[in-house]
Amino acid sequence: MTELLRPFLPFDPAETLLSWAARLAALHTGDRFVPFLRDFGIEPKSIVLNSEDAVERLCEVTGQDPAVVAQNRLKRAGVRRFALRDEVFPLEFTKGAMTAFCPACLAEDDRAGGNMHAHRRGKLIWTLRHVLTCPVHGLPLVERRRESWDSIYHELSLLVPEEGESLAALAEGLERRAPSGLQDYLISRLEGGTGPAWLDGQGIEQAARTTEVLGTLLEFGRDRVTSDLTLAERDEACRTGWHYTSRGAEGVREALQTVQDAFRDRNGKVGPQKVFGQMFKWLAYGTNQKDVGPIRDLLREHIFDTMAVVPGDEVLGEVLPVRRRHSVLSLAEHIKVHPKTLRNFLKACGAVAPDCEEQPDTLVTLDVAEGERLAELLKNAVPVSKLPKLMNCTRSQAQLMVDCGILKPIGRGGIEIGNSRCAIDRREVEELMADLKRRLPVIRREPEGRHGLARTAELSRVTLDVILPALFDGKLTSAARLAGQNGLAAVRLDPVELARFATVRPLGYGPSEAFKILKVSLRVGRALLAERPGGPLLRSRRVPVSAFARAGIWLMPQDLADFQCEYATHGNLCMETGLHHMELSHALKKMGVEPVVDPEEIGVRVYRWADIRAAPVDIWLT
Repeated sequence: MTELLRPFLPFDPAETLLSWAARLAALHTGDRFVPFLRDFGIEPKSIVLNSEDAVERLCEVTGQDPAVVAQNRLKRAGVRRFALRDEVFPLEFTKGAMTAFCPACLAEDDRAGGNMHAHRRGKLIWTLRHVLTCPVHGLPLVERRRESWDSIYHELSLLVPEEGESLAALAEGLERRAPSGLQDYLISRLEGGTGPAWLDGQGIEQAARTTEVLGTLLEFGRDRVTSDLTLAERDEACRTGWHYTSRGAEGVREALQTVQDAFRDRNGKVGPQKVFGQMFKWLAYGTNQKDVGPIRDLLREHIFDTMAVVPGDEVLGEVLPVRRRHSVLSLAEHIKVHPKTLRNFLKACGAVAPDCEEQPDTLVTLDVAEGERLAELLKNAVPVSKLPKLMNCTRSQAQLMVDCGILKPIGRGGIEIGNSRCAIDRREVEELMADLKRRLPVIRREPEGRHGLARTAELSRVTLDVILPALFDGKLTSAARLAGQNGLAAVRLDPVELARFATVRPLGYGPSEAFKILKVSLRVGRALLAERPGGPLLRSRRVPVSAFARAGIWLMPQDLADFQCEYATHGNLCMETGLHHMELSHALKKMGVEPVVDPEEIGVRVYRWADIRAAPVDIWLT
């Protein structure tokens, strides 16, 4: 090899081929590199295209080892596709005609003296779209572009005229930051390093693009496209996206769920495109038929697993054969009930999140089998007010059946059907009545010494909350049914047999009686008794199960007095002040008094008297 040019200017392994050619021209001719290259029979555009013949010719006239230059040479690998080292990527992986630089790096190059353009190097990593920060100085890269035909040459001598103090001022005006995790990963990968397995398993541009698009969706919403972001916004998107894609498929699914959970538009039917916006459009309608990598399959499976996709509908190139999820809307249409009724029912049953109020009915979903099971339960749910007709009994007897636990409320007693907040499965009632009918012998006429439930309780002095559990547990051998009647009205009992259940009543109250004194419902009372940090709001004690303490829970008068002394329910405050509940709510809010426990958790607003007394005195307290 003959060395034709002196002095020798070696190729920097960190720079681009265009940068080296421009430096050679500045050193040897003081001019731009187009005439310089043509002096040696090299067409400038062939250097832009990294032509092997052009590179070899330039190495020949400079005495440079071609193997060193080859490491940074972009080779064509198809239409608008290139290969660099072991990676193949589309043109969009680069900054194209845009030129990026770090002013601090150029200032260091200028210190070499002489013609600064012979020393200013355009780094290879600066040409990559997702490299936005100088890894040496921690400065955001500055991007510039010449609006002319020769912008493809990326000549720093034209694009960065600043030098000395003006170049230093340019660097000082930038806010320092660490490179994004995505940038570090891409540079390491080009140098032969490895990273997260999920990203390593796809093309380098696929990994970068997925991270950037996902980060854009998370940070800037479903309507922003990456091409519209500023450089600072792109850097933020890459950082956010990396937090999830670096953790593989699990991290990406977490990000997608985060987007879904944050969706708050309740107007009309909501599908995947509306939720995932530009990301969905990119994967569904992207041009050039480019392979986007595993993100398309991942998003599709996430949609199938979490959204109510109708069987036969195509999503991102594939059809769902069997429905996996029901939404509140699709399930409501399936069983022909109002979506709001179904949503409240599902919340009470714990089948959907309690904080999904702002999400549309199409996005609140549940497993199809569980949804259809609960839908059947809702269709058979009846309010407590309808139980007397179903069981042929009095209202108080029906309520006792629930209070004693013989009938279990659906959804822990939080179902709103009609004017009732307690609903029972009709099938359970019918099964219970059928079992009683099978077990009890039939008597043809009113027997002497046997009576109906109410009269038996009166004569035996044993309350119905003791009699009913004993009846359904099969402990009353004298129990029979009067022919011609059905349900509980047909039951006949011997008061003498009930004598063994009577005991001396201890001081205090069972839960039901205590709740009546406090003027709270059974559901609210149970919530007050529940354990919580700092102890229950209403104290109770465990006692042996007896006729008076069927649940083994007993409350002393002091327990009730302590509760009334420390707490006040919203209803009791209304009665005490004479204010309408809305007026009272407004007054308490104005005074800054908040409930001690989330009302959704216990079913009523409970305030601490100390908070009310400590608040600024309002007119309703005078």
